[in-house]
Amino acid sequence: FGVYGYPTVIIFSPAGEEVTRIPGGMDIERYLSVLELALNALRPVGELLTMVEAGEAVGDSDWKLLANYSWGQDRGRALGEREAAEVYTLLAQACPDKLAVEKSQLQMMAIEDWALGDEPAPELAPAYLQQLEAILADDALTRANLVSFVFSGGAMVKSLAAGEQQQALQGLIRDRLETAIGDNALSVLLRLDAIYGWADVSKALLAEEEQLTAQQQDWAVGRVQSAEAELTSYQQHAAISTIWQAYYEIGRTDLARASLERGMKVSKQPYYFMSSMGYLEKQEGNSSAALDWSRKAWDAAEGPATRVQWGTNYLTNLLELSPDDVDTISATGSAVFAELAAQPDGLHHRSSRSLNRLGRELLDWSAPGEEG
Repeated sequence: FGVYGYPTVIIFSPAGEEVTRIPGGMDIERYLSVLELALNALRPVGELLTMVEAGEAVGDSDWKLLANYSWGQDRGRALGEREAAEVYTLLAQACPDKLAVEKSQLQMMAIEDWALGDEPAPELAPAYLQQLEAILADDALTRANLVSFVFSGGAMVKSLAAGEQQQALQGLIRDRLETAIGDNALSVLLRLDAIYGWADVSKALLAEEEQLTAQQQDWAVGRVQSAEAELTSYQQHAAISTIWQAYYEIGRTDLARASLERGMKVSKQPYYFMSSMGYLEKQEGNSSAALDWSRKAWDAAEGPATRVQWGTNYLTNLLELSPDDVDTISATGSAVFAELAAQPDGLHHRSSRSLNRLGRELLDWSAPGEEG
């Protein structure tokens, strides 16, 4: 089924045809609404896209399905050979104005794809900025697109405007995220996400080495700790993944480390947090500690595909951080490949992607240098 992340919900027709994929991260009311739409859909998303391209009319419920499809996990199923950016723009333009929420979601898909691209075309910025400001001016539209502002707000600030206009956009997005952080009607996990997004947006115009002010850090840390106090035992694993990243984005590496250490104690899958600790130490320039945590994550990992993923992660870190340690690299590579070879159907999906990446990095590492 081409599932690349959890949770992924796929709806099939009685004939076994994939109708749609529902992304994670949305609030429960919207999720239930989209699920009901999908269960009653007459046509799959791919067919709806073809109809829109042909200029044929599609119904309001069809547009809701298109706006709430997990395009990021499509992998060519509905898109085929189409360019995602072109599809997002087409859908945003074709969606009727009366469907304000769905149109805004489609617009945000196009804006995000543009802002996160390697070289955003500057001529598109004015129209995108106008659309974004209209969304930010409306409470309902902002809330419907909150996740986009959380994870792409900083990129939008950097790419959509300049000068005073850029500062004004930063202020608008930051204000909206602050509102979300204080909105107890939102889930505690989404509010934690919003704190991370707030820090990212607040840092968008700072120089690379600059940090948030002490006052900003204290405010954000207080909001994280307040949200932490609400967590149930069932939310701990997911929450800690966000909490440590929020602390790190805020500039409090000490609190990020402490959160990861707590995660290792309370989670039934501590290797996730060991791997994250390795990433944190790598970002901080602590190569020895990064490798140590990466190795611990591999040792603790469970499940065949998971062990291959964490083993290749450790090996790629060795190639980058300790390229002259040939003996350890050789022994680790042999162990990972032997474990994979013992799996009857191991070279599939996640493991296949991990091995393809590893193969390229091993070839680069083993290539002769300038001196032969």
